[in-house]
Amino acid sequence: MAVTLGVLALLEAKLEKRADLATFLESGRAIAAAEQGVKIAGVPKTIDKDLAGTDYTLGFDTALRNVSEVIERSRTPAGSHGWVQIVEVMGRHAGHLALWSGVAGQAHLILIPEHPFRYQRVFQLLRDRLGESDLSRGPHRRPRYSVIVVAEGARAEDGEMVTIDDRHDAFGHVRLGGIGEVLARRITSETHYEARAVILGHPQRGGPPSPIDRIMGMLFGARAAEAVAEGQFGKMVSARGVAPACDLSLVDISTVLGTINLVDVDRYYDKDRYHLKGIGM
Repeated sequence: MAVTLGVLALLEAKLEKRADLATFLESGRAIAAAEQGVKIAGVPKTIDKDLAGTDYTLGFDTALRNVSEVIERSRTPAGSHGWVQIVEVMGRHAGHLALWSGVAGQAHLILIPEHPFRYQRVFQLLRDRLGESDLSRGPHRRPRYSVIVVAEGARAEDGEMVTIDDRHDAFGHVRLGGIGEVLARRITSETHYEARAVILGHPQRGGPPSPIDRIMGMLFGARAAEAVAEGQFGKMVSARGVAPACDLSLVDISTVLGTINLVDVDRYYDKDRYHLKGIGM
């Protein structure tokens, strides 16, 4: 679970390095520290938007903007060259970023961790859109390309999550990555279509923050400062709704960590068309 609590106040903690802070929080030690008297007030921050107890987490809208732009730009070369473009985005257990960036970027298919996919179904959906012929030559009555967005934690029904190597990150997580390339190889070898894959990696979370993240950051920070002034420690600021229409409150950190906010598949995801329910491209 890519959950980080951005700390406003971390008093009485004896951390020798600034880099220790993220590890301290993401490992879950924040709860133990709070129980031992460390004064913590936090704000929710993760581009995965998988943190329970809040409708919004800082960074999500900025990453959504960045990824949507890449998907949009990927459609042009895919269309001119006639291939299937796969865009792999972050999302270990939750597919919020993949789903909503795929919708915004007008992707054909979106694969998320919450619902394992079938390769044969992906191939059939490609045939339904593209037909049976090679896309690179001759006139076409159908579209000449497809864009598939896949979260790094997505997996096939008969497979496991794909990892970069056997190493683990600072939080003990396996290093995910490569499902896009695996899918591209399967499409190329088992269909008439050429497929290319790109892993966006960390640039998707970089750049200037979006207006929504700027506003939410100020609102979160102000409410966290109020919590410190009021002596309400061991709390995280929670948002219901997104700026400008949101209500802020405080929730106990202990009730947040260890719970993942996943995509509501029954509400939002078309499990047959691998897209937003009611929208399938």
